[in-house]
Amino acid sequence: MAVEIIGWIGSALVVIAYALTIKGGKNVHFICNYFNLFGAAFVAFNCYYNTSFPSLFLNITWMGIALFGITNHKKIKE
Repeated sequence: MAVEIIGWIGSALVVIAYALTIKGGKNVHFICNYFNLFGAAFVAFNCYYNTSFPSLFLNITWMGIALFGITNHKKIKE
């Protein structure tokens, strides 16, 4: 049951990140990258537990893209 809740929280974070990206605003992309990172990590955990490896691969890739966005944002700020 806890694994399912973690998966649903992760899904919600990814959807919220997408909605915030569409809405726009100042610093929203930075926040969205973190929502995507943690959302994808939570969903990936759920996928691993349920042996859904194609979805696991997708979410690990999504985490990598979010990490790229976070590091890229930090480099721009410097």
